[in-house]
Amino acid sequence: PGDERHVFATGGRCRRCATKFLNRYNVLEGRLAGAQFESRYGPLGFGKKIESREQAYIIRYDRITPAPTGPGIPARFLASEYLGSSIMYFFEAEGGQVVEVEHHLSNGPPQNYEAQADYVLRWKPEDAIVFG
Repeated sequence: PGDERHVFATGGRCRRCATKFLNRYNVLEGRLAGAQFESRYGPLGFGKKIESREQAYIIRYDRITPAPTGPGIPARFLASEYLGSSIMYFFEAEGGQVVEVEHHLSNGPPQNYEAQADYVLRWKPEDAIVFG
């Protein structure tokens, strides 16, 4: 009962919100299509699938890397928030979804992103989890 399998397997949209806030995941909408997850951003690969009534793609805040160009989800940098041991970066992807990215300061100095500039957000597919 403390991990993402329990939260999603019990079903319901409120449980899905709990995954976002308690486990520090971005939740992307879409549908499972074989070995990929079809999202508004295109097909997304994943490493783990958990059976659930509701379909969703989740990726932890600290697994995402913003880059100036290349493959990934296009997003505009909005703001950052200093949290003591880490910095949260907020990006807006297509459709207005805010995607959160965490950088822990033990991993090196923080990045500086230009406000309202376009970036791409990427991660290793094996770091993502799909429910469905």
